[in-house]
Amino acid sequence: MHLSQSFDYIERYLAKLWRSDDVGRQFEHVTFNEYDYLKAVQTLGRPRLSDLAAEMRVQKPSASTMVAKLERRDLLKRSPCPDDRRSTRVSLTRQGEALMALEDKLFGDMTRKICTAMSEEEYQILETLLDKACRCLQDNTRVKPTPD
Repeated sequence: MHLSQSFDYIERYLAKLWRSDDVGRQFEHVTFNEYDYLKAVQTLGRPRLSDLAAEMRVQKPSASTMVAKLERRDLLKRSPCPDDRRSTRVSLTRQGEALMALEDKLFGDMTRKICTAMSEEEYQILETLLDKACRCLQDNTRVKPTPD
């Protein structure tokens, strides 16, 4: 199977997991864009609104609008930045944390299933190669043509 086919298969497998009863009910009212904001906040910790906007590659008013929407749904909350009174910090609420914990479990379950098919050495190689690929994707300046 070609790498692009493997990525497609994994994406479709994850989509099926997301639609499963347990996960699906929790995420049924969360769009991908909303999830992307929640994941960014989870990854960044308690980012300033301006840092979140930069991470999402949107203008600060757009980030503020999305944060307000997710606040109304009790998934995110804002608090004053202790270092700079002009800034606002964004964090997950308990409900947001619970939602993201469910997502973490989903990825953990998939990882454990994949690990059963390989040795520890193969797993380490896969982890190293995927880490390298992810770092390359984070670097917008290095876009390489896809192999034939």
